[in-house]
Amino acid sequence: MKLKALLRENYRELVFVVLAFTVMVSVSVFFASHIARKRISANALGLLDTAETVIMLKLHDAEITIHNTSIFVVNRIEDGHGVPEIQNFFRAITGKMDSIQVFPGFLAIYGYIMGSFIDGTGYEFPEDIDPETRQWYTEARRAHGNTILTLPYYNAATGKIIVTVAGEIRGKAGEDYGVIALDIDLEGIVDYVTDLHFVEGGYGILFDQNFFLIGHPKKDYVGKRLMEISPYHDLDFPEGENTVILTDRKISQDGSVVSYYRRLENGWILGILTPRRAYFLDVYSMAIVLSLIGFICMTVLSYFLLRLGAAKVHSEKENREKTSFLAEVSHEIRTPMNAIMGMAELISRQPVSGEVAEYVTIIRQAGNTLLALINDILEFLKLENGRLQFESREYSPVSLINDISNIIRINIANKPISFHLNLDPDIPAILVGDDVRIQQILINLLSNAAKYTRKGHIILNVRKSFPETSAGQTNARGDVPKTPSYNFSKENEKLRLIIEVEDTGIGIREEDLGKLFTGFTRLDRDVNRGIEGTGLGLAIVRTFCTRMGGTVNVRSKYGEGSVFTAEVLQGYRNKKPIGPVSMSAGAPAGEDKTHKYDSPFTAPEAKILIVDDMETNLFVAKRLMAPYQMQIDTCLSGPGAIEMMRRKSYDLVFMDHMMPGMDGIAAAAGIHDINPAVPVVMLTANASAEQRKLFLANKIDDFLAKPIEVNKLNEILEKWIPGEKQCRGEQDSSPQNERDEISPPGILPKIEGLDRKLALFYAGGSPEAARKILAVFCKDTEERLNSLREAVNTGDLENLVMQFHALRSASRSVGAVEISDTASNLEEESRPGKWENSEEKSIRFIEDLEKLVKKIREALDS
Repeated sequence: MKLKALLRENYRELVFVVLAFTVMVSVSVFFASHIARKRISANALGLLDTAETVIMLKLHDAEITIHNTSIFVVNRIEDGHGVPEIQNFFRAITGKMDSIQVFPGFLAIYGYIMGSFIDGTGYEFPEDIDPETRQWYTEARRAHGNTILTLPYYNAATGKIIVTVAGEIRGKAGEDYGVIALDIDLEGIVDYVTDLHFVEGGYGILFDQNFFLIGHPKKDYVGKRLMEISPYHDLDFPEGENTVILTDRKISQDGSVVSYYRRLENGWILGILTPRRAYFLDVYSMAIVLSLIGFICMTVLSYFLLRLGAAKVHSEKENREKTSFLAEVSHEIRTPMNAIMGMAELISRQPVSGEVAEYVTIIRQAGNTLLALINDILEFLKLENGRLQFESREYSPVSLINDISNIIRINIANKPISFHLNLDPDIPAILVGDDVRIQQILINLLSNAAKYTRKGHIILNVRKSFPETSAGQTNARGDVPKTPSYNFSKENEKLRLIIEVEDTGIGIREEDLGKLFTGFTRLDRDVNRGIEGTGLGLAIVRTFCTRMGGTVNVRSKYGEGSVFTAEVLQGYRNKKPIGPVSMSAGAPAGEDKTHKYDSPFTAPEAKILIVDDMETNLFVAKRLMAPYQMQIDTCLSGPGAIEMMRRKSYDLVFMDHMMPGMDGIAAAAGIHDINPAVPVVMLTANASAEQRKLFLANKIDDFLAKPIEVNKLNEILEKWIPGEKQCRGEQDSSPQNERDEISPPGILPKIEGLDRKLALFYAGGSPEAARKILAVFCKDTEERLNSLREAVNTGDLENLVMQFHALRSASRSVGAVEISDTASNLEEESRPGKWENSEEKSIRFIEDLEKLVKKIREALDS
């Protein structure tokens, strides 16, 4: 047969094949590029977080040095010592700053004290220049006791870009002794920033508060404003936001770049820039690969279509040959599809990058969808040809329904849909029938509900009745229940198993109900465009039900939802009922599986303050609250929280109970003095009844146990965040809502002494977040070890209780259960009257803690 005639005869099928694969490839490319962009953004934002921490730690170290030196100066002055001794002290400190290991980047410490200029390098101001006119002195005076950071400037003597940290020196009774200052060389920070990149060809830049470039790989740009090298940039940060993402911006002659900017605490702007071509390289590569796979599959399918179409034209049995065509195509496609699925499975088992894992997931999902369509076609062909056999065997309805429920929960995991199951407790525990066909009925009805429901709920009701109560019923097509295609043994009693699936989906028009159970029928194609399926599912359900002595019926209201009711005849030998059943919330997770947590609401307008003296706990809490898209601030102390309350109004405050200096109860009282209406939720590692009474007695609004559980956290947020600020419905696709995206298994290494599943749980299921939390935990712990040793040596029980309490919750948050339990025991033994025999235990605890931190460091660096 000529090619033109073949094309004319089969043009509808060819158009369908081309359109189907075009849509499949387009959708795959769209989702793959979307996932790639999200992954890149997550990497960039993580890099910004790390860089911000490094820079601010450097500046905070300078503030601490200024503070400690001020204390020494005050003590010397009030002990009667004069300028010479202070001069010698400054020179000693400045001399140590030459050691990079002790004070990296610190140049010199100096000050104007008691009317004399004192410099650690021996520098003396010329007589015609007054130190009180210098920037560091005037700004420190205007700060009234707070530490200030000057704008970056060139040091005339060294030619380096430096900043100065300065602050007033006040005596114990408030006496004014002068101003002290410390110069910091920014060369180390600038080198660190310019080396930042997450894609090959990228680099980092740094601006001061006035948008003058401090650091750039091209030295010619340093000292210029951003607008001088790129008039296309607009760095207006939205209110309440510290991060801006810009695409397609030109930097002088460097071409278009994608930029991520972060405003730091001190007003500096940190940026990471990447050439646009490099940024989208993975996206372009995946588009080419998917297009090639789609073209090959489309060509193979078109070839079989034309080949079988030629045979169909010469055959007198056109319908039977069409059936043979579909069967052959389905079987032929299985071979390349099995190869594709097999290779995707092998790739997923390799230690691949996050992007590749996401791409493999897309390929597997698309392959599973295509295989499901093929299976539907083959099942339908068996029914049409009368070759499908039904079996009669014993099975557990509870086990079967639980398995199907878990599959559906996974299918709707990323939709705002709730799933409810009502199982009649009087159904016999063991039924007799074809459980495989019952399973297919459930999957088809529930899958349809999941596909056509965008929000709301899906309810599965399973109950029983006796055969005579359903006699004479018909379905939407007028089918009457038939005698089942399998025989029950004589000892079996019979019942009707009634499966009812209710959804709040798009519904079905009344005029379409008669066509609903016809094979290869898709209703309302304009509305349902993009939803996969052959239109065979309900036809198969209808045939199964009638062949098993039952019916299938539907009630629907267009735009509001549908209720499908399927009945099948089943047997039973024993009337013992299943009783009340509590189904599991979903499929059990494997050790290395991770998941995405979708919050039931978002609150972009809500302002939250989290207070804890350990950065590990702050990081975990902030990470767990990220899906809610709230405006979150953190603080490391009670006095700092009170000060933040004076400057800003918050909707909810999470307050750590035991903190050094001012505990959570005292801090909460200070906060309520400023704003009595703001609710305070106490974070506590000890949620005992006594603690609850203590909180209630001190007018604490609520409490949350540490480590934080996601479900409990959600209850707290839903209860205390004002209802008008809670946004419900479909989640948007902003980066804030995507930062908990699924991470591939295997990223978080196994570490002796850590429960990896627990570490992932408290990191919201993200291995990448768990690694960050572990890094923060190591830093926090290393900073506390010296203080802990000193407290053990001196018997400072109050400090020991604080330290053990903090380590108790922080270590559990990273999965260090044994360390957490030991810290909990030592916390109790450090209280007055219990310390006598605990010093040796505490020393062993410190040694174990040091070993654990070392193992974590080695694992994270490997």
